[in-house]
Amino acid sequence: HGLVAAESGDLDSIGGWTGRYLGAVRIALDRPWITVAALTSVLLTIYVAYAFLGRGLSMFPAVDPQQGSVDIRARGDLSTTEKDRLVRMVEERVYGVPGIESIYVRTGAANRGAAPDQIGSLRLNFADWRTRRPAKQIMAEIEARTADIAGLVIEPRLPNEGPQQGKAIIIEASSSSIDALKDAVEKIRAVVAAQPGVLNPEDTRPLPGIEWRLQVNRAEAARFGADVSLVGSIIQLVTNGIKLGAFRPDDSDEEIDIRVRFPSDARSLDRLSELRIPTRGGNVPIGTFVTRQPAEATRTIMRTDTRRTMLVQADLEKGRQIAPIIEAVEAALPGLKLDPSVAIRFKGGARDQQETARFLSRAFLIGLGLIALILVAEFNSLFQPLLVLTAVLFSTGGVLLGLMITQQPFSLINCGIGTIALAGIIVNNNIVLIDTFNRLRETGMQLKEAIMRTCALRLRPVLLTKITMILGLLPMAMKLNIELVERKVYFGGPGTAWWAQMASVIIGGLIFASVLTLLLTPSILMIQARAAERRAERRKARLQGADGMRPAAKA
Repeated sequence: HGLVAAESGDLDSIGGWTGRYLGAVRIALDRPWITVAALTSVLLTIYVAYAFLGRGLSMFPAVDPQQGSVDIRARGDLSTTEKDRLVRMVEERVYGVPGIESIYVRTGAANRGAAPDQIGSLRLNFADWRTRRPAKQIMAEIEARTADIAGLVIEPRLPNEGPQQGKAIIIEASSSSIDALKDAVEKIRAVVAAQPGVLNPEDTRPLPGIEWRLQVNRAEAARFGADVSLVGSIIQLVTNGIKLGAFRPDDSDEEIDIRVRFPSDARSLDRLSELRIPTRGGNVPIGTFVTRQPAEATRTIMRTDTRRTMLVQADLEKGRQIAPIIEAVEAALPGLKLDPSVAIRFKGGARDQQETARFLSRAFLIGLGLIALILVAEFNSLFQPLLVLTAVLFSTGGVLLGLMITQQPFSLINCGIGTIALAGIIVNNNIVLIDTFNRLRETGMQLKEAIMRTCALRLRPVLLTKITMILGLLPMAMKLNIELVERKVYFGGPGTAWWAQMASVIIGGLIFASVLTLLLTPSILMIQARAAERRAERRKARLQGADGMRPAAKA
């Protein structure tokens, strides 16, 4: 009965949900401009609310990791044995923490980007997530257990989500002046460390230390007939030794250097002053033409485009967003009064976010452009394709509203891809409505009746399509896990977080845009059709006026 009434019968006889919907459409069509303004205000309100109440941007959704690490730092000229003893002390404190399955220990710097004073690191493998507490609580216990070890800086760290390695915040400073560079790095580090949610700030300034530089007076050495290259070889007897050759044992694939040098008790600065250089006139004390001068030690030099470079790095608490911190640092830079020769670049997570945002924005616009081209060819109109794309605009409101309700940040990767996929799904609502409206108008049906019958005929197909899609995505959004081999079903897990956010974005956009466009599209169709009728009437009136002013033909 309802379907027959929707096609050619009395629309007032339709009851149920379709009847209630037609009542709402009838009110909207009586005041189409008010309806469009009200729904647009709802969308703008969501945008403003998300700007103040949203959780910001992130690269990837927060996932409870399966691994962690502990970086150990200490100052001083420590031998390898002393470093290993300190690292072992930390290892003994960490050993036995509930939730840790295995520990791998390394003494020495872990990688090239490590802090200059790093003496070792621990890599932690956590137990299965179903049998342990969250990784954040495990790292908090490690921090509490090692807090009373004096002289060490111990940094428990959880890996970043996604492929990004290293610390989340990386700020690169470069300059041709080493003094200006050190001053800038010190000030920037202080600003970064003062931001809430920042953990383990560090920089790559060279550690305080002294190195002895030997200056050879070449003129004086030439007067004694001393060979400068021989001076370097003699000095190596006190340092690394003179290489005589190489030897490869039978049980090794690598060669071992054969070096000769003084015994360990004879390798000292005092012994360096007692060296004698053989010359044609006999052995000459090295102090005759070599002077020893203390200078600040330089262990590592980094350059970018021929300029000296240093880094400021820091971790973030889980759940913290990098964008507000970078904005705060950028705002503080003018007040630091840095040397004009210092150039600042934001790398790491900040750079990755900018590149990803640009890529997804282009992909979204290209996708909308392709959809618009197809719709223009289908409808042979410019207005109706734009009307179809309004559903995409309103679906973004549903995305942001869903993220606010669930208190999740907008993940550029997962939410961004979900929003692009949503754009291709959500346009079906308007395509179905507009195509039916055009067919009814071609039969000569009146404007308002055509819109009402379109809504009555297409409400059920629109809702059934969206409901089946939402029900299909619900298991993913609810983080449902199905182990086919073990025949187990459970909720949660690190892997499900990657897909749950994408599914939630699509579901939120579908619900919100479907509800609003079922009222918005009929209202805009009414406005456009009325405007077209008024233009046709004015054109007809102008033609009739022109015919009335034309002089009558002579008999």
